[in-house]
Amino acid sequence: MSFPLPRRTGLALVLFCVTCPAIAQTQEGSGVSIPVWLPTTCATLFVGFLVWLFNQWSIRRSARQDHIRMLLDIDKQLIEKPELWLIYDDYPAPSGTQQDPWDRARREAFIYFHLNMYEAFFDFHRQLAPTWEADKEYETSWKHYVKDFFDRSSEARKVWDIERTRKLYSTGFVSFIQDARSG
Repeated sequence: MSFPLPRRTGLALVLFCVTCPAIAQTQEGSGVSIPVWLPTTCATLFVGFLVWLFNQWSIRRSARQDHIRMLLDIDKQLIEKPELWLIYDDYPAPSGTQQDPWDRARREAFIYFHLNMYEAFFDFHRQLAPTWEADKEYETSWKHYVKDFFDRSSEARKVWDIERTRKLYSTGFVSFIQDARSG
């Protein structure tokens, strides 16, 4: 498995490479001595590593907050338009309500909203390197959420099973949904 180096780590490597000529100059009798170069280089690499760790933590935290915001958006939509609950097969329709001709379109758009949210999670998670234990737990919970969504919504299954819908998404994401559904 390969993964690109984060920018901060790349910066530390550049600083290391820039200081390497100091060794060559020292061997010729001029330039920076090894007792000065070695601790400076080690400190630079250590600070670069700490920055990289902080960057990894910060990216994950920010993405998780975005994902939670998306879930809260779904909740908000369900509160504002309770008829969206009808995408779930186990949610009974209230009696005596008239159906708006746009309800079907709203429910389909709501299903696409879910799919796009799942894709945002998928795209973030596949870019992670390295994967931490919390990332694995997070991925597992999202897979359960996706499976539950499709298990409870025949409308979502119908929308997903349309070939043109699957063509809107990357093959990796299509595989992710298939795995989560079978899961």
